[in-house]
Amino acid sequence: ETPWAHVEAVVRDSFGGVPFAIDVAASESNRKAPRHYGIADNGLSSAWLDGAWCNPPYENQGEWLARAVYWARQGVHSACLVLASTSAKYWRPCCFEAGTVDYYEGRIAFTDPTTGKPRPGFDRASALVLLGPRFTPRQTRYRDAVSGELVSEIHQPALFT
Repeated sequence: ETPWAHVEAVVRDSFGGVPFAIDVAASESNRKAPRHYGIADNGLSSAWLDGAWCNPPYENQGEWLARAVYWARQGVHSACLVLASTSAKYWRPCCFEAGTVDYYEGRIAFTDPTTGKPRPGFDRASALVLLGPRFTPRQTRYRDAVSGELVSEIHQPALFT
């Protein structure tokens, strides 16, 4: 489960303090918004509300990111916490070219659903992909993996001709 501190940091710095309206890939026990789509609701085929949180299953995160890009084109803003799979074929079109990407310095200690305490030792890099009209494609930032807070300003790489 995503630590609440991370979600709250994203709400503050990227969503103007407005809490997420829906968690599109959650269960009742780990949702990060008042409304959520569980397995039976299928967030991949259901309508997303503006202000969507998405921490999708890792085995098909490319499908979830493609769906988030679709909804971004409809004006929906979303935050997708995913593996930083920069070599995956979907990464460039669905992440880097579609929205602002926040990389985490360090590894996130996700919350153990049984104990409610951080479970350190996650061995893969994470990224937060921010999609929707207010976010600028090809911009990258960095977040602290412990607090979820931004630790750098927006960086937009120079364009080469």
